[in-house]
Amino acid sequence: MLARDARLEDVSETAMTGFGLRVLRGGPGLLRLANLSRAAVLAGVEIALANARAVSPIQLRPIVVETLPCIERNGPCRSALIHSTSTLA
Repeated sequence: MLARDARLEDVSETAMTGFGLRVLRGGPGLLRLANLSRAAVLAGVEIALANARAVSPIQLRPIVVETLPCIERNGPCRSALIHSTSTLA
């Protein structure tokens, strides 16, 4: 939205597809991709793993993944809550 002098001048909308990955191996490795080709996703997994290895030496506390129940209309599901991913030296 674009407003000027308390009046709306323009409205636009965009949409994107992408792939997000969080690797929890020693430290958090994060990645976001817009390219969904097999080669890009496989290369992205390697980058996220490398990021996790790079953060591992400065991760002060271990990452704890807790499984919590969630509510879903079509039956039970499971949800993961991640603790201590941002506690770095």
